[in-house]
Amino acid sequence: MKVEWHGNTRCDFCGKECQHDLYDGKTIWGSWAVMCKTCFRKNGEGLGKGRGQRYRKQEDDAFVKCEG
Repeated sequence: MKVEWHGNTRCDFCGKECQHDLYDGKTIWGSWAVMCKTCFRKNGEGLGKGRGQRYRKQEDDAFVKCEG
């Protein structure tokens, strides 16, 4: 089943537009955020149920869930 991201595509930490990967995940502080790859590596809890999801940008610019 294909799951697309329909929310904000800017990183909640650095404010940059997510380029290839978008992470919707739990942060090390317990709150959830949209994160780019760099900020997810610094601030994310990981991927999986209750932790976070990774979305990959497709040729049509849609972000499709690929992990988590």
